[in-house]
Formats: sequence, structure tokens, C-alpha cells
Amino acid sequence: KFQHNRHLHHYFQPRLQAGLRYWEGRIDRCSLIASSRSVRRRRGFQPIADVAHYLGDALKIPVSLDISKRRNQHQSHQNFKERFWQMHNALEPGRNSRSLAGQRVLIVEDVYTTGSTANEAARVLTRLGASRVDVLSLVYRPSNLDEVVVA
Repeated sequence: KFQHNRHLHHYFQPRLQAGLRYWEGRIDRCSLIASSRSVRRRRGFQPIADVAHYLGDALKIPVSLDISKRRNQHQSHQNFKERFWQMHNALEPGRNSRSLAGQRVLIVEDVYTTGSTANEAARVLTRLGASRVDVLSLVYRPSNLDEVVVA
């Protein structure tokens, strides 16, 4: 992801900038799913964090790691059904997460394929008290995995 190039998030900024007006006043915080420790060590950074911080700064709202992945297999070589079921209970509240009572949260993620990660993340955030959860994905990869659509 991001080919170990931290600056690729700038590619998405014009589209993100165009959508900022939509999100103003509709969300209270941006949340992202923390990469596993081994992935963070290998990459040296968390690619989607730069995008989330760009949105948070522009909207003047906090950005937080409210969700962590439990250790599981990489999804890149799995089919739709395997991806979907692997994510069930694969996410948990992050180490520093706290009550989100009544807050409207925007999950910022990199790739949307089956929706299972977004669905599971929304479940965790609503358990923490979020009143509304929306998802912003940079790339949509249809379940047939033959094409990729960039937001």
C-alpha cells in the first residue's frame, strides 16, 4: 500500500478538498483502524493516517485510533466470502479509545472491497457509544477483484 511512499496521500487531496464542505458539521471526529504492529514496523508509517489527519486539520476535529486489528491473515489473497467472514470479531477498541457517547464518527480507510472491515469497525464504534458512523474509503475495489475505482 502506497508503495512505501508516504507522500502519495497528496494524490487524493484535491478530491478530499472538494468533499470537505459535505462533511463540515456532520462529523465530530475522524477515526482510523490501526495497522498491526508488524505492518507498522515494516512500512514505517500508517498510510491512511496522513489522509485522516489532513481531514481532521481541515475540519478542525480530532483524529483518533479508536479501533485495533486483532492478529489475522492478510486479506489480499482471499475471495469475497473469506474476507467477509474473517473480519467478524477481528477488530476491537484501540488501547487509547474512550467513550464516544453521542459522537458522529467518520471512519477513514484505504480500500473498500467487501465492506466487512467498515461494517465491523462501525460495530466497534457504536459499542463505544457513537451515535452515527460514516465511512470514507479512498479506493473501491469491487468484489470481483478485476477492477479498481479510485475515489
